[in-house]
Amino acid sequence: MDASLKRGPPRRPGLLVRVETQCLGARWLGEVRALCVATGLAALLSAAAAQALGPTLEFYEGPVNSSQRVVGLGGAFAAVAEGAEAHLVNPAAFALRPLFAKKRWFDWDVGMSVFSGLGASVNLDQNRLGARADSARLSQIGFNLKFGRLGVGFHMRSQDYALRVTPRERLPATFDLQQSFGGFGLAYALGDGEWVLGTVMGLGTGQLSHSSGSAELRLGSPLGFHNFGFVHAPRGERWRIGGSLQLPVVLRPEDLQGDPVTPPETLGNRATPGAILLPWQAAMGLAWMWGRRPLNQLPGYLEPAGSPSAVARDYVLATADLVLTGPGNGAVGVQPYLAGLSAPIGRIGTPSVRAGVESEVLANRLVLRGGSYFEPSRYQGSLGRVHATGGADVRLTWGWDWRITWCFDIAQGYVNSAFGLGLWH
Repeated sequence: MDASLKRGPPRRPGLLVRVETQCLGARWLGEVRALCVATGLAALLSAAAAQALGPTLEFYEGPVNSSQRVVGLGGAFAAVAEGAEAHLVNPAAFALRPLFAKKRWFDWDVGMSVFSGLGASVNLDQNRLGARADSARLSQIGFNLKFGRLGVGFHMRSQDYALRVTPRERLPATFDLQQSFGGFGLAYALGDGEWVLGTVMGLGTGQLSHSSGSAELRLGSPLGFHNFGFVHAPRGERWRIGGSLQLPVVLRPEDLQGDPVTPPETLGNRATPGAILLPWQAAMGLAWMWGRRPLNQLPGYLEPAGSPSAVARDYVLATADLVLTGPGNGAVGVQPYLAGLSAPIGRIGTPSVRAGVESEVLANRLVLRGGSYFEPSRYQGSLGRVHATGGADVRLTWGWDWRITWCFDIAQGYVNSAFGLGLWH
């Protein structure tokens, strides 16, 4: 890092714009034990990978970045796992059929979300050094094809940060740092759909560039199975559970052909990062539904011919997730790195608790939802912040039955609001 750089004054918060309540006994505890073993192995993999690195940047997505429904429910979606936007929340979503999916063997879904940061005060990582990116964009897109029990598809998630260095650095210039992770997903429903298992085979890419054009760094990771998920939805029960595990992903310098390279010591006036780390993350979730609408219904492609298609609309859905993120193992935050400041990530994992409630308050017309989640800070000496979330779906008939969606996410130093358009079911 450039020792001549000093901390800049804190800036005002930025504005972002974007186009279970009871234990289930031994079965639930068994799932938790199994997940703990898996996350322990992931932690060892993460530590081994990080020990071999030099300066490492951590890409940690703190605020929930997904569809309007996921954001409105406070990110508590591991057990719901419906829709194309939920692929990386829980890969079982590639094959899980929503309640109102058409009763046919083949079905498909597509989803997209974008967060764009405006101004020079986007506070995405809660660092206390006043380090802010001039712009930030978090986006993802996914689609799936469902063939009976089998679901396949693709999902891509990208983060892009840009920073114009301060005038005290003689020659003002802009750094741009982009990281993406994507891959192909596969999921399968067992039996009559009570168990759905999914995975994603993917890879990560990254690029750091300087506006002078004199240097550019490319990074990449090997192709592998990094994401796993499941949903257990007992037929006729009012509850379901879900879980997911994302293994650590390490991106290292490479050339255009994907071969390893030794990068220069500096890029612009910043020390060249030796790697980018996506830490491991594990989640367990519970969903519970009250009302006449069933939560766990036999998939339409398994229903006998002539079965009634009418489904009760009234319901109240409650969801809760516990999310654990692995340690940074000496990595540094992206925004402080771009600003030339030192802000190491903590060496212990961080927990996040998420919860949400949703109900169709006007039958076949209006859905309201609200939620909250705790976003832990990845920096030493900082606890984190609590988010308040909510949203709505409104039916508008104009040629087709359209669904207008809206959500908000508010926390200290963070505001996000978004609208969307889809088809009403």
